[in-house]
Amino acid sequence: SDEQLREALFRNERILVVTLSGEAKTAELIGLPLSDLSFPDGTLIATILRDDETIIPKGGTVLLEGDRITVLGRPEGISALYERFDLIRLIRR
Repeated sequence: SDEQLREALFRNERILVVTLSGEAKTAELIGLPLSDLSFPDGTLIATILRDDETIIPKGGTVLLEGDRITVLGRPEGISALYERFDLIRLIRR
């Protein structure tokens, strides 16, 4: 079910889902192409949800305010992104 999928994802230390906002630390990503981003080794933006459309990003894809990005990666890289953007971790242990 959708609920089971959400629970599984929130427990997974290899995924980060965040909506870009001009009023948060994620603002530094807005307006940049993916090729210009500096993310930890072993992490990548796998999908972008924009206006109810799922985008499979490429290096030239520019991030916009309101984009909901899904980042996949090694646990240490995902943890670094949580810290970098002052995000609250919802993972249950």
